[in-house]
Amino acid sequence: MFPACGKVHQKPGKTGREPKNLRRMTVATLNCDMGEAFGLYRMGDDEGLMPLIDIANVACGFHASDFNHMRSTVKLSLIHI
Repeated sequence: MFPACGKVHQKPGKTGREPKNLRRMTVATLNCDMGEAFGLYRMGDDEGLMPLIDIANVACGFHASDFNHMRSTVKLSLIHI
């Protein structure tokens, strides 16, 4: 930047002359709590959601699941890496 002469130096690639059809893409990361079932009680559609998400939070610590559901959720997530 050269304020004394009234000119502004722009960084390469920031000319303001990008094509009009150039669109910026917004990217979102999908994060989902999975494996939250206990015994006979199933909650959510883990198998249906797993292919669509980026990050799976598997219910750990037995606060919302049991070891069987956590194990099956981890196995399901390994398929969709």
